[in-house]
Amino acid sequence: MKFSKSNRYNPYAISLFYVLSALLIYFLTKDTFHIQLSFITFLPLFFILVFTAVIFFLIDQSNKHSRDRDRTLNLIATALNNVNEGITITDKEGNIQWVNPAFCSLTKYQEVELLGMNIKSFLQYDLDPAYYESISKQLLNGEPYKDYIINEKKNGEIFYEQFTITPFKSDGDDVSHFIAIFRDITENTMNMLSLEESLEEKETLLEEIHHRVKNNLATISGLIELQLFKTQSEEARRILTNTQGRLKSIALVHEKLYNDYLFSEIDLEDYLEDLVESIRDLLKSEKDITFSFDTESVTIDMVQAVPFGLLATEIITNSYKHAFKNREQGKIHIALKRLDNGTYSFTVKDNGIGLPDDYELGQSDSLGLKLIQTLTQQIGATISIDHSDGVSYTLLFELKTNNKRKREEKTSTTKPIT
Repeated sequence: MKFSKSNRYNPYAISLFYVLSALLIYFLTKDTFHIQLSFITFLPLFFILVFTAVIFFLIDQSNKHSRDRDRTLNLIATALNNVNEGITITDKEGNIQWVNPAFCSLTKYQEVELLGMNIKSFLQYDLDPAYYESISKQLLNGEPYKDYIINEKKNGEIFYEQFTITPFKSDGDDVSHFIAIFRDITENTMNMLSLEESLEEKETLLEEIHHRVKNNLATISGLIELQLFKTQSEEARRILTNTQGRLKSIALVHEKLYNDYLFSEIDLEDYLEDLVESIRDLLKSEKDITFSFDTESVTIDMVQAVPFGLLATEIITNSYKHAFKNREQGKIHIALKRLDNGTYSFTVKDNGIGLPDDYELGQSDSLGLKLIQTLTQQIGATISIDHSDGVSYTLLFELKTNNKRKREEKTSTTKPIT
């Protein structure tokens, strides 16, 4: 598209015409009426020349404004003709009045074929008629319309496109024309579909991995259970039972990952409740030991989940087995909280017989307590023990960097893409 030059008058030709006309009239009337040359006789000629100069100036200024307008219009036309997005201008009924080369390239139609064609011809691939009614209603109210659709080119090729239709008014308050911008997003869409397919395959693979790990650990736990039936040694039975509990704590992590379809992180609040039930079923104590919970939802990734699960298993099992010696009942309270400084606190407190006053965690030869120390270091935590009233284990830890980011993304409010 190129705007033609506006109609302009040549000020030089007009001025020359006025001057020659004035001189011709003067000399013709001079001989006819025998007018003598004088200042008075030249005065009309002088006024004609001044008038001609004024006309010359006005016409030149008008032509200058016209040239500036044409230059601006041609600059706009050049820009519209060179953008990569397809652009059309239609009348109120949707009949195309102008298209740019990019739209021709996008649809494989020639410009002469497109002029006068209705824009619905490019929005009709497998769409319900009610779709057009919703578009028309919104546009006639003066509101732009955006969408993504699958479309078809002249040669039958299917492609994905994003389009925006904007109404505008040329005269009065009613919508008179529409400008539509089309963008081919086929490549991006296909890449996104490919990524989604790849992600789905990986999630399926992770699902299978967690499922198999859980089953394998359950198989090992079952073999240990069979071994327990054949073992008479109380020491061996104790060791096998502890090992079985540790295996179940790991299996429970993979079960959570598998059942929740997250595959990389679990909610510790749900995990701890299931872990307690697993420990109770495994140890089968005849004592009346009750559990209470004061926890909140904390999402932790698999890197920390497994050692945390083992650590919680050792602490809870230790209280469950040893805190209520020579007692028929007891209480164990489990708390999980996020502190104001961004760290997390995990506490297991019992109202049992307590520990000696000179007890220190690092001096014990117990494998379970040594595991507690090792696992605490593994997740980058600190642990403290209070045995003034029963025993209370308090673990302070931080989530891994990638886990913090995921948690912030979940809790932050995001705006939808438009």
